[in-house]
Amino acid sequence: MLLFGALTLLTFFGLSEAFGNGDEVIYAQNVREMRESGDWGALRWQGINTFQRPTLPFVLSMIGESFLGGEFGLRFPMAIFSLLTLVIVYAASFSFWRQHDAACIAAALCAAVPSFHLFTRSLLSDAPFVAMTTLALVGTMWSLRDKRGLLLAGAGLGGAVAVKSMAVGPIGLALAPWLLYSAYQHRAYRQLLWAVLISCVLALPYFVYSYLRYGTAFIDGHIGWTLGKRVTGEYGDTVGLAGGIGAYPSHIWNADGLLVVLWLLLALIGGAIFWRRDKALGCAATTALVTLALFSLVGTRLPHYILPIYPALAITLAGAYATITRRYSFMSAQLPRLLVGAIILSVVMLGITRPMPSSYLLPSPAAKAIGLEVARLNDSRPLYTLDWYAPACAYYANKPWLALFSSPELVHSLNSGIQFFQEADNIQTAPPWPSGSYLLAAPTESIAAANLPLSKVLLELGDAFVLVEVQSP
Repeated sequence: MLLFGALTLLTFFGLSEAFGNGDEVIYAQNVREMRESGDWGALRWQGINTFQRPTLPFVLSMIGESFLGGEFGLRFPMAIFSLLTLVIVYAASFSFWRQHDAACIAAALCAAVPSFHLFTRSLLSDAPFVAMTTLALVGTMWSLRDKRGLLLAGAGLGGAVAVKSMAVGPIGLALAPWLLYSAYQHRAYRQLLWAVLISCVLALPYFVYSYLRYGTAFIDGHIGWTLGKRVTGEYGDTVGLAGGIGAYPSHIWNADGLLVVLWLLLALIGGAIFWRRDKALGCAATTALVTLALFSLVGTRLPHYILPIYPALAITLAGAYATITRRYSFMSAQLPRLLVGAIILSVVMLGITRPMPSSYLLPSPAAKAIGLEVARLNDSRPLYTLDWYAPACAYYANKPWLALFSSPELVHSLNSGIQFFQEADNIQTAPPWPSGSYLLAAPTESIAAANLPLSKVLLELGDAFVLVEVQSP
């Protein structure tokens, strides 16, 4: 109870922080347009249909905002799934190895990973995805002991597709050999077919509905864009982590820290040592390792893609820890209590030292204030900017967003990488400057450097931002 009290406080800490300028604010705009249009079947960006994500996570966030309001309401459903993942980690660890201390260690360590703490509580589609993939892993581990686990694994994989589509590919490939082995071991081919059917029932409605409604536009926007650009890396180095196949290990080291690296390695070592004794351990460890390897081969490497490895390795560590403490009696007395106490303390400290938002979401603490100031102008003209502060500023100002860049290469990179920006004509080259419009420049020195044809300064927002009006040529 003490642990989950701390985890609950940690999970809901900082959810009302302002949005930055990463995916969160784009998703917030998707939710706003979904609510205003009354159409839950497709996402829109400034009136343009986009097909890059299933709509279910956005519907959940819209419902959360309707009841709770603001950033807290939009993030609340994701935080629920984040906490649910920790419950699954605890429940699975205890169910398999019957040690509360091992289960507490697994849940607490997973919660204390900065990447997990950040991204599963953000307005992204990752929190329900991680919960579903963790459920699929637990079902696969269970199926090694009881063929009914195949049904749970199928439900988890189908749910993961329903909330994040083809991102389930690497995890599905990692689990597939274990599922086939389980079906062969128990002669459970009928259960395997039922698992496939359950998975399809959960996964296919979004694809069938979208294809029937939008036809080839959905195929091109969802499957073509995801596989053709994200997976093959057509973005180049402009989107995602740099560093090639070593990008994710580097991210874990830099973003999550030495202690996280150590327990992840201990989990892998424990899984390698004890997998013959307990195949469920081998399943959890290899699933994490294969998932990490496959995502490392994907062209676009975003830090939140690999979130499923943390619950998998937390469960692995719980199993290895339980095996060791049972084997060596001198470790079964005081050590578990000390470990659990230390880990609970680290979880609480994480909540104090790593509040939302984070640099991985491109935060702009001033963006909300700027947007609200712009909204007070009560003018219908769009908001142009010279930088990437535009999305959050425009969201809070409730205005169309248009970004100006002096580099044609950057304009091409963004437009070719994110199709809905191109279709909505969000990204433009400057000069020529748009006459009779608002333009946000940051920092103030960029105004002189850009040689803007200004008519007047409308707002001076500290030393970093100035809102100006562009005069006619």
